[in-house]
Amino acid sequence: MAAAGGAIPDGPAAPGGAGMDQVTQELNSLRAVIKDDPGNVQALSRLGKLYMDASMYDQALGYLESAYKAAPDNLEVRTDRATALLMTGKSQEAVDEFRACLEREPGQPRIWYSLGFAYVQVAEYDKAEQAFGKALELSPGAFDMEALKAEIERLKAQRPSRPGGAPS
Repeated sequence: MAAAGGAIPDGPAAPGGAGMDQVTQELNSLRAVIKDDPGNVQALSRLGKLYMDASMYDQALGYLESAYKAAPDNLEVRTDRATALLMTGKSQEAVDEFRACLEREPGQPRIWYSLGFAYVQVAEYDKAEQAFGKALELSPGAFDMEALKAEIERLKAQRPSRPGGAPS
């Protein structure tokens, strides 16, 4: 975790090469910034994103939690933190955080889209369908519409049936 005074974990592992040299330099630079300024939101957030890109979600969440503590009103930090919560199995916390973000910025299709996946993880399929639908409504060209429609249909098929065989 990247909390003030805490140990800073090693960076994400990646294949060698020139690209890795750049990532390593960025990681080292960001760690140096955090060592000097443990509450630097920009550096904490960037490290969180790098760890998420490397599928190291526990480490990402540590940095994003620290960024959130330093800047609880920063919407980008909050949505990244919610994504890390979701990816670490803290699905209900992710739902709550995505919803809190949408209370502030209800017109953000990417947050609605992410909320849809969080609802799937907590088996609230009707709400997932509604969230995906809102994402499509706000930004029809921003998402793979066919894949999203297929996901919505899959969710509809998973719903328990009402008496008489009609889906709920």
